Amino acid sequence: MNAKRHFLVTAGIFSFFYLFLAGCTKNVIPIVELPKPTLTEILFTASKQPQPISTPQLEMTESVPHVSPYIKVIVVDVEIRFLETNPVQVELVIRGTLPDQCDYNFYSVENRNGQNIKVSLDGIHPADTNCLQTDRHIEYVLLLGRDMTEAERGFSRGDYKLVVNNFQIVFSIK
Repeated sequence: MNAKRHFLVTAGIFSFFYLFLAGCTKNVIPIVELPKPTLTEILFTASKQPQPISTPQLEMTESVPHVSPYIKVIVVDVEIRFLETNPVQVELVIRGTLPDQCDYNFYSVENRNGQNIKVSLDGIHPADTNCLQTDRHIEYVLLLGRDMTEAERGFSRGDYKLVVNNFQIVFSIK
């Protein structure tokens, strides 16, 4: 950007800011008046060759990336248990792995769409990261529909497709 254009843009920004502040306050006398640019000032400040601009040295700091505390469980098996209720309720025993030996809490989301059930299971990684970095095998018990009323929680007769993270299984209720 050449110096003339830079000066005009800067002067325009200051003028806009001044008018904005003046419009936001009623009956206030401005303390400082902005200078009005003239053509001679613009020609005087413009130069044909760009001048190098010196910038201060900034101290670089190490940035730490943001890492989500939610870690998707790698599911290796799902056991389906049918509870002796009417209508039948279903409990899952989800077996899988997490990447380290930390003590995790778990977060699950269930979606039902007709005969299709999708469950997402994540481990919530603790703030302490000083854990042994070997896979942790987990077993998590989940009652399907646990957030529903007992009447809505049950399953009618039929074949169902269940997906837990990337693990798929089919079951039938007779």
